[in-house]
Order: sequence, then C-alpha cells, then structure tokens
Amino acid sequence: MVGVLGLAFAGSPARVPSGVEVAGIPVGGLTPVEARKKLEARSHAVAGRPVVFRAGGRKWKLTARELDVHVNWRRAISSALHQADGPAPVRGFRRLGVRLFGADITPAAQAYDPALQYELDRIGRRVNRPHRDASLRLERRTPVLVAARTGLTLDRAAAERTIVQALASLERPLTV
Repeated sequence: MVGVLGLAFAGSPARVPSGVEVAGIPVGGLTPVEARKKLEARSHAVAGRPVVFRAGGRKWKLTARELDVHVNWRRAISSALHQADGPAPVRGFRRLGVRLFGADITPAAQAYDPALQYELDRIGRRVNRPHRDASLRLERRTPVLVAARTGLTLDRAAAERTIVQALASLERPLTV
C-alpha cells in the first residue's frame, strides 16, 4: 500500500518536481529545457533594470548588464531536478514532500571582476571613514574636547556576494 502511494506521486524523472522554484520563479512541472528558457528570458528582461544598493546613508544603482553578471541556469535546473531523485516509490515520497513544503534553488552567479572591483572601490570611497581617537585642541587658549569617532570599513567580500546575488535575482525593483 505504501509503495503504491509512492508510485502515485513519482511523476516523470524528466520533469522538475512541482513546488520547486529557482531564484523565486516556479519551474515545477517543466522539462529542463523549458525551465532554462523561462529563467533565461526573465533574466534577460530584468538585466537592464537597476538594483538600488544602500550603504552609509548613500545609494548606488547598478544593473546586471553593467557588471556583466552571468547565472548558471543549467546547474540550478539540474539541482532542481535532483530535489526528488530516486527509484519510483522513493521519488514519489520525495516529490510529495517538495510539493507540500516547496524548494527554492539559489543559482550560482558571477560578475566581470574588474567592473565589480571598480564599483566596490567607488562604494568604499563613500562609505569608509577612519577611526578617530578623542583628543584636546586649543581654540583661543581654551581647551576643547574633540569627540572620538568610530571608523567604518566596507566589508568587500560580503558586499561582493550581496551585489552579485542581488543582480542575479529576477526580482525588480529591488533595494538592498
């Protein structure tokens, strides 16, 4: 009886299980080719729309085209297919779990490194500020206390990951 239930939900191993999303876009029930075309079309449609990044009270607008962001849709779809792998009865129970609870695949993405480093330098120039110790200074022979100030430095590795993932996202408008 349990095996029959598993077989009932097994579905085709050549189609993405229902309930799977890649980058927030539902691709369940599609073949890998259909899913890739759907994701690539959406990616191409939003590539020129800017994502707004905020840091240190300032804003920067960047687009996926400016940084030549590429997303590995094939690998993401392959991962989506394997969300419910296995022999037919096992696959059926796994697909049932994916259908009930869903699965979201975050695809791997990369940007053209010199362009990305240029933008990080530009953001860093506006965000970074040096630490300053408290001190005394004289103003017309009167000592005046100069308050300490905490320094601030852009975490380049975290900013790099955040920028690339946001630009690879298929959601627009987006503020990060």
